[in-house]
Amino acid sequence: MDRDELRGKFSEVLTVDDQAKRSTLLNDMRAEVEKTFNELDNLKKLNESLVDKNNTLTEANSKLFMQIGTENSQDAKPTHKTLDLRKLGV
Repeated sequence: MDRDELRGKFSEVLTVDDQAKRSTLLNDMRAEVEKTFNELDNLKKLNESLVDKNNTLTEANSKLFMQIGTENSQDAKPTHKTLDLRKLGV
């Protein structure tokens, strides 16, 4: 049931004179609201799980980049070439 259908049922509940029909409408609406809340709870759990996984991946990536940066800086030590003064004639 979408929003417009639910709104229509709310309006109909307010205007219908038949008690049986009103009870049926209210029961349908209650079931739909319960279904919506269950879906909302499931989506909240999924969102929390995805946020936790994202945080874990972000932390792991950060550690990896720091490790790679440390390895590269150790490998990139400057090499000093010696100057042979004999080749210059000194």
